[in-house]
Amino acid sequence: ATQRPSLTLPELPMSKPILGLPVRLALFIAATLVVALPIVGLSLASIAVDPPKATTGLAALVFFVLALVADLRPVPMDDSNKSEVSIASVFIVSAAILLGWRFAVPAAALSIGITFAVIRRPLPHTLFNVSMYALSAFAAALPVLMFGPIHGAPAGRLTAYVLFGGALHLAVNVVLVAGAISISQQVPYREVVLPGLRQGGAAFVITVVLTALAANLWVTEPWLLVLLAGPAFTLTLYQRSALNSRLAT
Repeated sequence: ATQRPSLTLPELPMSKPILGLPVRLALFIAATLVVALPIVGLSLASIAVDPPKATTGLAALVFFVLALVADLRPVPMDDSNKSEVSIASVFIVSAAILLGWRFAVPAAALSIGITFAVIRRPLPHTLFNVSMYALSAFAAALPVLMFGPIHGAPAGRLTAYVLFGGALHLAVNVVLVAGAISISQQVPYREVVLPGLRQGGAAFVITVVLTALAANLWVTEPWLLVLLAGPAFTLTLYQRSALNSRLAT
């Protein structure tokens, strides 16, 4: 599950804010954007130069739409709605493993970009999350880049790819979000990233199982992906129920 950062932005002393942000936070967001933009640009250029087959393009569109729906309907983690978890990573990691980075990266960037535009998040938050989503999607595709495409591979190998890609996706997500939170709240980085990795463990197990299921269903018969609606709906319903119980208590 992808956790969206909720940043409090105290002004650092002796520094002039950039776009309303402390200088160090603005520079961190800018650095993330500088790394992500070439990857997004290369993915789009690759698609333009070597257009996919109709079936591949349709598959990329399906995974993008599913990721967008998941981002538009995140699961709240607290009563302030400042912390949310989205299962969009299930579809982004699936796209990265099955279709490759050049489809997963723009799908991830567009998914969160459109979502943040709809809910009217501030521009710095949008730019950071678009960059973070793009880099996480690229990291999820590294197993394919390192060991080759997964076409026709048995279920065991496909699941191993998903486990590796999902772990890389989570690591990049947590490392970047922890950096932003550490700077904005002026706390040591290790005090943010280590709890983030620990807390992300349970979410990783749940989402990687759903991702492996989604990938194997797609390889078997793409239409079987509709069966994923059951466990995804159950997970969302459980989390909302647990939150309501905490609020009631």
